[in-house]
Amino acid sequence: MLLVMNKNYIVILLLFLGLTASAVNRKYIIQGVSPLKLNGKPVMLFQFKGEKVVKIDTSFVKKGKFYFNGTVDYDRFAMVSCGNYPDSVFSVRLMLEPGSILLQLGKKTDIGGTPLNEVYQTYLNECKVYEDSLKKLGAIVEYDSLKQIELSKKYLKTWEKSRYFEHDFIKENLNNPLGLILLKEAFVRLNEDVFKSIMEVADSSVMADPEIKYLIGWTAYQNEMERQRQEVQGLLIQTKYTDFKLLTLHGDTVRLSNFIGKSTYTLIYFWASWCAPCVNELPYIKEAYGKYKEKGLDIISISLDGVKLDWRNAVRKLKSTGIQLCDLKAGQSGIKEAYSFRGIPQIIVINQDGYIIAQNLRGEWVRSYLKGLFEK
Repeated sequence: MLLVMNKNYIVILLLFLGLTASAVNRKYIIQGVSPLKLNGKPVMLFQFKGEKVVKIDTSFVKKGKFYFNGTVDYDRFAMVSCGNYPDSVFSVRLMLEPGSILLQLGKKTDIGGTPLNEVYQTYLNECKVYEDSLKKLGAIVEYDSLKQIELSKKYLKTWEKSRYFEHDFIKENLNNPLGLILLKEAFVRLNEDVFKSIMEVADSSVMADPEIKYLIGWTAYQNEMERQRQEVQGLLIQTKYTDFKLLTLHGDTVRLSNFIGKSTYTLIYFWASWCAPCVNELPYIKEAYGKYKEKGLDIISISLDGVKLDWRNAVRKLKSTGIQLCDLKAGQSGIKEAYSFRGIPQIIVINQDGYIIAQNLRGEWVRSYLKGLFEK
């Protein structure tokens, strides 16, 4: 029998076959293993689009194993989870991509089997090394001030290495779905120069991503706000300081004006317990206090911690010197706007008459500026 097909039918058939082949190529299988105690428990596979859950699948653990399969329209992060609070909850993130994904779920997790998951696991392994090192360093208590300074430097150096590793990894993988997703997640931790250096290697598909377009626009907006802030900061020099109510270590409420003018100069250091760069400034603050206290320098450290216990513990552990105060509203009291800064650490100097004479001091600038004040 002769089968006659018109041109429209052929086009539709070819299109159907192409879509079918494409769907086959996008199939994934997750082969999971878990502790035997999870036998019979449901395992959930959550698929995301941005931060929104777009699909949930369920499997059950049988003889310590579970399976998922399906088709993905594009490579994306997903999460596999088993258990409910307050019982033990085991979960792991993975890249949902075509192929056979191998997954170990439990107290120790491991992913692999497909290209992006293999790469992602190496990234997670390295992050764990840095995380363990920082946790170990953070648990050490040194009562000797010099040893504490060295410990703080070592902590900061390790923290900086972890950030460099993250930045380099994202840059190397930016033009695949894994690197792009990690960039979006890390954006809030990136300064402008790092973000710019990463975007220098971006291909056209990355630049066309709607979220990336938004982040580029947001960065440009923040640059303009920073430019305007710098203009305002210039206007703050030789203006009177702004008074605020703050908390002491003993729980009393005092005003900044209770301390300004008691000495020839007052250095105000804005910081927080969670701020690693702030820890890096401590050697300069302590050096200044020891060197110029008797010559007329007061130092007021104002913490922007929102949790009183975190602030107190950090002051004790770091053996901070000078007057210790805290804005428990974590900067939402208006103190950042009054002194025109967004990030910390921030250091300003006020003279005995209450006028701001310097701001934006960091590191060696603190040392050289105070030397000019007291040793000229």
